[in-house]
Amino acid sequence: MKLHQVCESQSGYVIGFDIYTGKDYDPNPDNDDLRNQGQCFNIVHGLLSQNELLNKGHAIYMDNYYSSPTLYHTLHAANTMACGTVRLNRRGVPQALKMKLKMGEVICRQHGSLLALKWRDKREVSMLSTMHHGTVSMSTKTKIIKPTCIFDYNANMVSRNKHNFSYSHLCY
Repeated sequence: MKLHQVCESQSGYVIGFDIYTGKDYDPNPDNDDLRNQGQCFNIVHGLLSQNELLNKGHAIYMDNYYSSPTLYHTLHAANTMACGTVRLNRRGVPQALKMKLKMGEVICRQHGSLLALKWRDKREVSMLSTMHHGTVSMSTKTKIIKPTCIFDYNANMVSRNKHNFSYSHLCY
């Protein structure tokens, strides 16, 4: 069984959830226009629309299970910003992000409101964001320079780390 939930990022409180119920599972039953976008797309869009979180200017943080350029463009059109890690094999991820980087290197690509970024520290991290630009910041503790979107992602996904959930979830 798999449970998907949307949580408030600072407290970790659950706003809404949906339970995967097998192959006929439809997380977004009210929207035929978005039916062919894929299950992860439908999970996110369904949870946000069912809980009336779209078109309110919220910022959504999600892990790579859910992230895709198509989802981020759709959320941005619904006045909802998004930031999260991304799998490089997702449709629409720029080819430039697939090249190997050396430690400390950053590569960014911008398409309209969507930033696609890859950074390497100990390992490579790939991100998508509709609320960031390709800027970097320095951490106050470790003095490491890294992309600002990674700092924000880590700060807002704290509820994921506080709770030992065995399922995927979204934070806003």
